[in-house]
Amino acid sequence: MMELSLIILYAHDVERSLAFYRDQLGLEVREQHGLDWVEVATGGTTVALHKFDGNALGEQQRTELFFAVDDVDQAYTTLRSNGVAFVEAPADQNFGFRTAACLDPDGNRVTLATEIAA
Repeated sequence: MMELSLIILYAHDVERSLAFYRDQLGLEVREQHGLDWVEVATGGTTVALHKFDGNALGEQQRTELFFAVDDVDQAYTTLRSNGVAFVEAPADQNFGFRTAACLDPDGNRVTLATEIAA
């Protein structure tokens, strides 16, 4: 069994991305090494913001984070009041979840999801 423990997001502006994840999404900083590497805790998985330096990943590198929440509609309302601009409002999906999505400052998709009761 494999368990996802770390997601690395390459950010052009780590300070701007940190403000999004810490101040708007409300995640706690776990570890920080200047503005080259910052880790935020999400419960079971750590998200690391790594300074993007034009390496071999290329400009099209994108990542999606999928966060399980108790009530996606409530989370959507709360985060909108924190200034988060969503690209998708809460909606039921055919794969058994109600989701809403926004983009972080570097275009990485952040999806909030609540499992739909059977």
